[in-house]
Amino acid sequence: MIDKPKVTSPQPEPKASEKPMDTPKSTKQKGQFKYGEALQKSFLFFEANRSGDLPKDNRVKWRGDSALKDGSDVGRDLRGGYYDAGDHVKFGLPMSANNTMLAWGGIEYKQAYKQSGQWDELLDAVKWGTDYFLKAHVTQGGKTKKLYVQVGDGNADHAYWGPPEKMTMKRPAFKIDRNKPGSDVAAGTASALASASMLFRGVNNSYANKLLKNAKQLFEFADKYRGKYSDSVPQANPFYTSFSGYADELAEGAAWLYKATGQQKYLKRAEQIFDNEIGYPADWSWMADNKSNAANLLLAQESKNPKYKDMFEGWAKNWINGTGNVKYSPGGLAWRTRWGSLALSSATSYLVGLYNDTVKSNKSYRDFAKDQIDYILGDNPRNASYMIGFGKNYPKEPHHRASAGDAPYGKPNEHLLYGAMVGGPGSTNDFDYNDDRNDWITNEVGTGYNAPLTSALIQAYDDFGGDPLSNKELDNLVGIDVYGV
Repeated sequence: MIDKPKVTSPQPEPKASEKPMDTPKSTKQKGQFKYGEALQKSFLFFEANRSGDLPKDNRVKWRGDSALKDGSDVGRDLRGGYYDAGDHVKFGLPMSANNTMLAWGGIEYKQAYKQSGQWDELLDAVKWGTDYFLKAHVTQGGKTKKLYVQVGDGNADHAYWGPPEKMTMKRPAFKIDRNKPGSDVAAGTASALASASMLFRGVNNSYANKLLKNAKQLFEFADKYRGKYSDSVPQANPFYTSFSGYADELAEGAAWLYKATGQQKYLKRAEQIFDNEIGYPADWSWMADNKSNAANLLLAQESKNPKYKDMFEGWAKNWINGTGNVKYSPGGLAWRTRWGSLALSSATSYLVGLYNDTVKSNKSYRDFAKDQIDYILGDNPRNASYMIGFGKNYPKEPHHRASAGDAPYGKPNEHLLYGAMVGGPGSTNDFDYNDDRNDWITNEVGTGYNAPLTSALIQAYDDFGGDPLSNKELDNLVGIDVYGV
């Protein structure tokens, strides 16, 4: 595919349906980076990873319609949703986690989103996921009958190197039901729908009501029919095996339903599950397979029991001080694991920053959050940005099939994957990073990496400003078309 040549003449006014509704308000930049621009470009990556029939206002013009027969093998329309990372499988567990994380940032920082001009982009990104979840959720008599949790076979998909538009392999759909349950993915999807219902409340109330109704049904199903989805759907292994079990998703789902409804029964259930089945949050951070830290923070916000605050602060202390299993690189990266190291640090940044903003203010929380995001954007010993298309020195060869195009090995990807964050350093050595398409540990990208980064970026924008690009500047980026001409 060839990028569309840019028009250099004055740009026409976009159609009403395509015109951005919120114009960014200029902010005084008090930080090192233009956090609004990084936020803006992160949403471009989500558009680049869309599956299905793309809308006319999709701004990433080297992407086209793909996987239009998803669900045809089971007689269900399962088009839409997001490709997971640099491949083309649609995995329900991480997709629901990412959607929840995106909505969470919008719920907590709504005014900042509106000021940044990215509110509509956020709504579009979340709705692209929730529309898919609604299709995947099958009910009978007002109760969940089954939930489709994966489309595509990981092994067959990974054997194909090419854009999604040219896929020819079979893409089977996999489900959970009462006989083969998946409490983790069902409760995770309930969280995604419940959080999105809060985001759309006051924007589209009928849609918000539909999301909340489905969230309640899925949570009831997840809590009643217990089991790990990767046991019921072995094809999820080894890609997104549910190592942590399902208690973390159940506690998180109940907490989100409490926030969305105000009904005490959900708060009580969240506390019961957390206390009896989790006990203490994992020493990792937020990730697709473990939401215990997110559930902990939600309970610290909502519960009258102070122990949740104590637990969260104990977990945060390890990340801030570099104790336990967290170590610091010489350049200041809080490092926990070689796979997706920046995703974990950005997730921790968001959680710690949100705790600072909503529960207990502490300068060390805000400093930690800012330092980790600044490291990602370029304040590091490599003097390099880990977000593609941001700054002057950024990855050119990410492990991403669609953007690679026909680029030969050792040459930059054919299409610039604006806004995608790569995995990052594979150790506490700041230089342990390879801009190599074959290095899927340090140089793959994924929606699960960008979701927590996006929410951390709206925090940074809220605190330190930094304007996004104007529509004209955005439209001048190669491969990006804002005006649809």
